[in-house]
Amino acid sequence: MLALITRERQTGEARSAALQTALALVNAAAVGDPQDVRSWPVREPLQAHTRALVDYAEYAGIAEPTTTLLSNLASAH
Repeated sequence: MLALITRERQTGEARSAALQTALALVNAAAVGDPQDVRSWPVREPLQAHTRALVDYAEYAGIAEPTTTLLSNLASAH
């Protein structure tokens, strides 16, 4: 609910900047190979957040790191 209220109150520019920041943070946190079992403890908790961000980013037309994150989701076990 808080995220929804926050998004609705932001201007388009502020929303885009916040989304790009969130994408960069999740991309930086998702270290390692998505197919390597050793990276799963870090990546698994991020999957739901990554899916939501990717959906918003695709709608907003933000290509990177959206395509990288989407590819990593598809490669995950």
